[in-house]
Amino acid sequence: RCLPMNPPTQHAAHGPIIARLDLHPEGAPRGFVLAAGDESSVLAPGQSWMQVDHYKWVTRGLMEPPQSFHVAADGTVDLNGESFSPQDPGAAERLTRLLNARHAAQPPPRPPTPSRRDESSLPQGVTYHVRLDPYGHLLIRAARGSDHTETGMRGLAHLAAEGWTRPFRSLHVDPLQRYIELNGTRYEPTPAGVAALEAFLNTECAPPASALGANGIEIRENPASSTGYDIAFFVHRAGARTEIHGHLNQETLDSLQDGEHCDLLQPGVVLRLAPPFLYFRRRRPDGGEVPIPELGDVKYRSTTAAQLQQFLNHPAIRRGGGNVPTVSAPADPAPAASPPPQTPVAPPLPPPLPKPSLPAPPPAPPRVEAPAPVATQPPALPSPRPLPPPFLEPRDTHLIHEAVFHALATSGGHQIQDLRLSLDRVFEDRRFEIIEFDDLEVSNVLQLRGAAFHGAYLVHLSHDRLDLVYAKHGVHFEWGTDRCLIQPTPGAESIEYGQPALLGLGQLTTGAWAFVVTPHFREWSRRYDPAAEAAEVAILDPHEALAHPSFRLLWPSDATPS
Repeated sequence: RCLPMNPPTQHAAHGPIIARLDLHPEGAPRGFVLAAGDESSVLAPGQSWMQVDHYKWVTRGLMEPPQSFHVAADGTVDLNGESFSPQDPGAAERLTRLLNARHAAQPPPRPPTPSRRDESSLPQGVTYHVRLDPYGHLLIRAARGSDHTETGMRGLAHLAAEGWTRPFRSLHVDPLQRYIELNGTRYEPTPAGVAALEAFLNTECAPPASALGANGIEIRENPASSTGYDIAFFVHRAGARTEIHGHLNQETLDSLQDGEHCDLLQPGVVLRLAPPFLYFRRRRPDGGEVPIPELGDVKYRSTTAAQLQQFLNHPAIRRGGGNVPTVSAPADPAPAASPPPQTPVAPPLPPPLPKPSLPAPPPAPPRVEAPAPVATQPPALPSPRPLPPPFLEPRDTHLIHEAVFHALATSGGHQIQDLRLSLDRVFEDRRFEIIEFDDLEVSNVLQLRGAAFHGAYLVHLSHDRLDLVYAKHGVHFEWGTDRCLIQPTPGAESIEYGQPALLGLGQLTTGAWAFVVTPHFREWSRRYDPAAEAAEVAILDPHEALAHPSFRLLWPSDATPS
């Protein structure tokens, strides 16, 4: 049977535990004897507390469990860090008082944790609260808003390393935790020591507001990032405060929105990156999403790092962001961000939807009636004006891609390698038609994605789906049946355009290949012209191609059957 702790009837029946001297027959003290009523135990050298407490005084609640216990060969007892020698006068009385000392059965209740809803009204500075644990040791609790941590005396150095306190000039903890010395002052685990330590921490050790970071989310420029920026913030993992620092992409934004490890964002805030826009949404109770009224969507390529950082630390986005300067609607992103996407779930590429409503080049004089159909057609039609002959809309994309691929091979006088390649756990025996402009043999798929490959290849995905890829120096242009991809630099993320775009192929007098694309894709891809120049290609719409003084059309031609 399990006896309840601190039963008052047993304690009253046996009385307190009394320490007496154990004497030699000639009368000299040789150790101690503990007695409770008619129960007694001799403290013999080398015995553990479990051997001494064969009457289960601790289990029965007559005394609290000792934190440390040792009996030396001369009978000296070390209990809870204090030594009692049988040769010292009054040692038995002091040992009796320590054995019967009791701490509070329940630790004082912690203050209720503030609701996350009131985060913006919480103080942003660090406050400290010091108390005693049930064993009489000092415990320090540091809190900043709803974020808090608690540690013992040995963990103060960790608090300083994690930025919860200023660095201490000196710090020493007694091995038995009987006191702690901070900056030359000793604090003991007594009520007076608790009050003095708490006052010292709150008046002299709180880090300055600048060290806390007014911007919990930091943005820095980085040309190597696909978005042009890096992001940095802190999360809590395995009880430790860990910094997340990396490129601003959807993966790091997902870590920022992980409520289990990061509490920086307001409840329900959704951040979605769809180049060149960063969308701010708030999730509805029914699972849908709505724009945040305080903020519009940001065209981040038209902002600076400081402006984007202010957006992410706006009180509507970040918890406790009330002390962040209000975003003053920068002139650059506001006009570009004003046309929101047509659907609440961000499409693969938002710009094609709002672009048709922008001012378009004037229609050709013979086609006066052309503007009316364009204004009434749905946004899926990307062309702002009719395509000149012999170009047609990219309907049968597999036929266009195959014709352009063979035009590349014929014009360059290169052989086509027809191979069956596999990629573990992805596909097996897929057909690839490959042109290697340097006449190198291709034996695996990884060569096609490497920086050394220079050429084009046709991927046979199905009987009516052929994707065409051109690559040089790690820059890739992929023309698909339902989307197009541009990888501007080796190792960069591919940027997606959500519609087919390839119309034909030409060549400039410089020898560069010229891909003829839909006018809307041309407008979207202008930012990647430097990447195209590095790959020795040009991206032109039909009007630009036919007006270019050095352009020669390879496919289609006037003789090409429609």
